[in-house]
Amino acid sequence: MLKILQTWFHISDRIKNKGGEGRYVKQVSDLATDESKFYMELPTSFVELRVFGRNSNDEFAFLDKNGHFYANFGDLKRFPGFKDKDDEIRHLKIQVEYIITKPKFDRHSLTTGYDTSYEFEGPIQPEFSISVSKGLNIKKQDYGYLDAILTQKSEIKIGFLQDNKFEISNEIYDPYELKEREIYSNENESSLEDIFYYRIIENFEDYDSESSYCINLGLKTNEELLEISNPYIKHDSKGEIYNFIIRRESYDKIVKSPQKCRIKIEIGYTVKNKWYFLSFPVLGFSLLFVLFIYLLFTSFDKFAVTVPLSFLIVAISYTGLFSTLSVLESYEIPYYRIVLLEIIIIFILIGLIFVMSILFADIDSLKGQTIYTMLNLIYSNLNFNLVLNPFSTIVNYLLGMQIN
Repeated sequence: MLKILQTWFHISDRIKNKGGEGRYVKQVSDLATDESKFYMELPTSFVELRVFGRNSNDEFAFLDKNGHFYANFGDLKRFPGFKDKDDEIRHLKIQVEYIITKPKFDRHSLTTGYDTSYEFEGPIQPEFSISVSKGLNIKKQDYGYLDAILTQKSEIKIGFLQDNKFEISNEIYDPYELKEREIYSNENESSLEDIFYYRIIENFEDYDSESSYCINLGLKTNEELLEISNPYIKHDSKGEIYNFIIRRESYDKIVKSPQKCRIKIEIGYTVKNKWYFLSFPVLGFSLLFVLFIYLLFTSFDKFAVTVPLSFLIVAISYTGLFSTLSVLESYEIPYYRIVLLEIIIIFILIGLIFVMSILFADIDSLKGQTIYTMLNLIYSNLNFNLVLNPFSTIVNYLLGMQIN
């Protein structure tokens, strides 16, 4: 026997404009078992799998074979037993953590943010949490923060395949034995009006045992919206954590589901960049616009170093703030690549203003300015007199006169 009594979920979306995205999943489950192994099916693409005992402070060893996940609990006698059950039935609380490397984030093409969803299966606690990266928040819609749908399904095993022998069966399917892996299902391919589906499931007993297969005929018995309270929002070093609670009326529908009923809760939500971070692309565009106007309508014959120097100070301050927030503090900045392009063009234009000002400025107008002193020092140290005025230099040399 190995059944999930209840599970608490925490998911954390990890999406970065600089590239790379994932979804961290932490689930804490209460188990009733008389077996020393835990069986679980995991996503096809995941990393950093860890399994802990919440009531034993252990990190369990585990194996992965053909998509079957096995964790070894060791001696079950060290775990508490159920008072109203056989002493062999033990109560374990375990924590499973992993990162899904290919989550479904539907990025918005013109606006910022993304749409996403997640599915909870089996009996769950009324509380769950979702966290998003810094600079992002879950957008509140007219119906609330989450769109949650409860689906209840009943299945009958219509056949077994084991040792190349097929046997017909009509047993009621128990979805929470945790010793199976779904091979194929058409339940997501059917139309909304089609409430029937079938699944092909691989069953297994142990790491070294041979698998058997069964075909299940399923019926969608109920599908309805769940009401979820507005979240309690906490802030931490990685972003914002939204703690949700399923309203009592809706949670009763989950608790009162038939004993051998498949339960699936799908939640959908929209994540947006916080509006004040839109100031980065706007400020970058504004600075570019001012630089273009300056280049088009400014005469450079009366060059003053204070003007391009002011542009340079503003550009450095803007770039420093952007780098601090996006790189050091890991905030998500909307239109990140556009802002990077704006910064590159800004510094190119500032450099162009300096070059044009020096090339086309009247040298006498530079006297008294720092730029004049710097250029004069460079010219004298590098002996550029010959290059700047070769005729005068040669004549003065021939006459034996000292160049003033």
